[in-house]
Amino acid sequence: MSKKEKIVILLLVIIAFFIFVVSTIAFRIYDKTANNVITFGNIKMQLLQTTLNKNNDEIDVNDDENFDITHNSTVSRRIKVKNLGKQEFFLRISLKMIGTDENNKEFNADDFVIYDLNTKDWIYKDGWYYYKNVVKENETTSNLITKIDFDINKITSLYPKSKFKFDVEAQAVQAQNNASNVLDVSGWPKN
Repeated sequence: MSKKEKIVILLLVIIAFFIFVVSTIAFRIYDKTANNVITFGNIKMQLLQTTLNKNNDEIDVNDDENFDITHNSTVSRRIKVKNLGKQEFFLRISLKMIGTDENNKEFNADDFVIYDLNTKDWIYKDGWYYYKNVVKENETTSNLITKIDFDINKITSLYPKSKFKFDVEAQAVQAQNNASNVLDVSGWPKN
């Protein structure tokens, strides 16, 4: 082997060594371990909207049911959720009262009602009522509300001959591998 060949081989070994050292250093600088737990499961829930009949029996609310609030401004309404699946979940519910005036124009009617709220088991934040506990398999939450009181004087003075529609929306997020406090939970749908 000639002296030139030895120098070329030596230079190639030195270059290979530097490449190895540089790549090892670069790998160590950017090496980071992430522990991500991803769990998939089906959440199945049933939003229950019931009322009390004249015998104080709890019955389902009919979607086309109409109430005349001119003589009785209190309407019985019970809102709760049942877990029909195997996954435990966190839950939040939105309540919205929508009014329609005599010209069929909609208006926000939330200021015309007072809900009889269960503040022991539910907490309000940013337009949602959050259930404080995890909803387990086959479990039904406590009632969020038990009745709605309408401000008849305010309604008749501002919106005579108006109609009201009560909208309830429920959302759930799996509890497994999530926060322990419902207000810190990740994964709520964006509105």
